[in-house]
Amino acid sequence: MKQKVNFMMMILAVLTFSTLALAVPTTVPLNTGYDHSLLVLDKYPTVTSNPSTVRDDYWINVASFPANLGSAFVVPRSLTFWAVPFPNTNWISAWNTNTSPSGSTTTTPAYALFKKCFCLQKGFKEAKVDFQIRGDDYIQIWLNGVSNQILPYSVGNWDTNRNPLSVKSDKGFRVGKNCIYVLVKDTGIEVTGFNLLGTVSAYGLMPAIAKGRESSFAPCACDDPKPIDEGKIVQEILKSANL
Repeated sequence: MKQKVNFMMMILAVLTFSTLALAVPTTVPLNTGYDHSLLVLDKYPTVTSNPSTVRDDYWINVASFPANLGSAFVVPRSLTFWAVPFPNTNWISAWNTNTSPSGSTTTTPAYALFKKCFCLQKGFKEAKVDFQIRGDDYIQIWLNGVSNQILPYSVGNWDTNRNPLSVKSDKGFRVGKNCIYVLVKDTGIEVTGFNLLGTVSAYGLMPAIAKGRESSFAPCACDDPKPIDEGKIVQEILKSANL
């Protein structure tokens, strides 16, 4: 009898845990300079020297001038210009220093388009993004393409004298892979990078962030019934930004 009671209590505990899990949305960081590796789940080490060798494998540069595609670099804070990084984040750049890349000028300024992707399961609900961001010099942000701009062209408020920009949105999500696109544009002669603190949350959000240029969710798989044409999205964003 005692064994039967213990077994029933165990079943009840499992059912209770499952019910609670379904009742609470999943929340995943979108932070820059944050390592989502299973054994880490923390910010990358703070970088103090230029050039940097630390890469953020979850914020990926998908288009830039001068070209330098791939995982973003965690870069040092620019002591002259930038605010202290948000908690549990780092400043990142498409290039391995916080200075404007060689080839960037006031007439042909550098830019970089970054993405960070996450997965929503079939039947998801109440999805939303909520974050603060600073960027040097100008930033624009989209969710899943040009039809859903969630931050228009804005001065990046990179210093402590101005409040960070706040972005919140519950529109434009889809089943399968979803991507935040951040465009950072330089004025050509100083420093460049951006810093973001915030989350994506939803009922039905897979608790894994895509890694690398190919947006791999391994060892999990993101069930995407209608895969997006990322190359087309990138070209549309660049065209809309006159780049």
